[in-house]
Formats: sequence, structure tokens, C-alpha cells
Amino acid sequence: YEKDAPKSLGTEWLEQDFYPLLKFDKDIENNLATVVEHIAIQICKVSNEHHLQQLFITGGGAFHTYLIERIQHHFKGAVVIPSAQLIEFKEAIIFGFLGACRLLLHPNCLSSVTGSARDNCGGVIHIPN
Repeated sequence: YEKDAPKSLGTEWLEQDFYPLLKFDKDIENNLATVVEHIAIQICKVSNEHHLQQLFITGGGAFHTYLIERIQHHFKGAVVIPSAQLIEFKEAIIFGFLGACRLLLHPNCLSSVTGSARDNCGGVIHIPN
């Protein structure tokens, strides 16, 4: 959390640093609520520190009503959720673009965004028989 950008929330970080902090118990609803609250607090901490007046939320998280409720609770500005069609279109076009980059062997994971040592071309191509 203290690292300067760029940084990434990759699977490796989750498995190595985040998951061990969680003390999961048998109450799955409590576990999930704790993680959602943490995510909302982290998003709003940075957004509020930068004195943002609006958050434009897209992607799958925009459909997570409890997450949005918690962000609205912690964020000092306005939370804007676009139409479902725009959210779904954005997701489709981004993943189509990433896939096209992969097919062309163009970098689709930039070190300036993720903090990795170098740009790379991520993804797996599955060709049916």
C-alpha cells in the first residue's frame, strides 16, 4: 500500500500479501463484507487525498451495489455510474483490444501502469481442435 505508482493488484500480490492478512471464518457474509469495506476504503482514501470531486465507476464493480454503497459512504465527492450498456461495452472493447494485442504480439501489460520490470504481452491463445 505504501508503494508509489505504478503498481498492480496482480494475483501474485493477492496470494502473497493480501490473502494471508485475512482471517477467514465460517461466516462467509462477514468475510465478504470485510473485503468489500477494505476495497472501498482504499479507493476512497486515494481519491479523497487527491481531492477528486467525482468517481466514474465502470467495470464489473459498478454492478456490485454493496461496494458502490460503501464507496459512496467514504467518498467526499459524487459517485457516477454510467448505463449498464456502456459498462458492458467498455469491458468488451478493452478485452477485445488486449486480445488483439496478444495476437499481434504487442505489449498489452505496460510497466508504466503495472510497475513490472518491463512491458510484456500477456494472455493465452486457445485454438480449438
